[in-house]
Amino acid sequence: MGEVVRGLLFPSTPSSLEPDGAVTASQPVIRGLRALAEEVARLRPDAIVIASAHWVTTFQHYVSGATRLAGILSATEVPGESRNLPYDYPGDPELAWALVAAGVAAGVPAVVTTECTLPLDSGTVIPLRYVTPASDVPIVSISLCQLADLGEMLRWGRAIGAAVRAGRLVVQRCVGCGTLAVPPKAVCPVCEATQWEGAALGGDGEVVSFTVIRVPPGRLAAEAPYVIVVARMVEGVSLLGRLVGAPIETAHVGLPVRFVPPTDPAAEPPGSTFTPRL
Repeated sequence: MGEVVRGLLFPSTPSSLEPDGAVTASQPVIRGLRALAEEVARLRPDAIVIASAHWVTTFQHYVSGATRLAGILSATEVPGESRNLPYDYPGDPELAWALVAAGVAAGVPAVVTTECTLPLDSGTVIPLRYVTPASDVPIVSISLCQLADLGEMLRWGRAIGAAVRAGRLVVQRCVGCGTLAVPPKAVCPVCEATQWEGAALGGDGEVVSFTVIRVPPGRLAAEAPYVIVVARMVEGVSLLGRLVGAPIETAHVGLPVRFVPPTDPAAEPPGSTFTPRL
């Protein structure tokens, strides 16, 4: 399980790029950025998800899923202030896909972009120069969708938090022989060892069996009909779960799917959820 350790609001005044030569009016901003940088250093996050007011998209919420985010900063709102500064940050594609999957499951039009040449804006780079001066913390940048209403933005925020809390898809792995166990077992069926460790799955799989539920339990009556699938993961284990994000007619044996982190990990009924993988 993961945790959202802190939400921070960053200023991004272009003159703060050069703190020693900044104008007097920018000094309070610089002091604030340095204080926030101390807080981030104390927290030591595994990744930073950053939404910049400068990255505005029209119809969808975009999430950067590139393995690296590198380029030359050009502050289009104040040309010349950016001094053509280079930047280079590691990305976190797995986290990006997890955020988007959770968003889609919550009805948010979220999309991953893996374009490594997509430029980062000043609202992203300026804070990052302070909070990760060594450029060693993975970054996931998300856009602001200008057609999203307040309700959609709240669903998107809750989905992001839930995806982080849900963490990775983890199963048991035998310490002795490496066998994966689903469901969990006390004794390895292959080598009879009793020591286990966690093993993260990538989340990709393929439908090997499915059924359409038309008469569900009472608490799910309003959601019928829906599809339950058995998905064989690329690591070799099979998981039972619900297919979401597609009409029931699209379900078939051989359908590529991807695990979707639950928007509410504590919700009932428990279990895995999958969406078609394009």
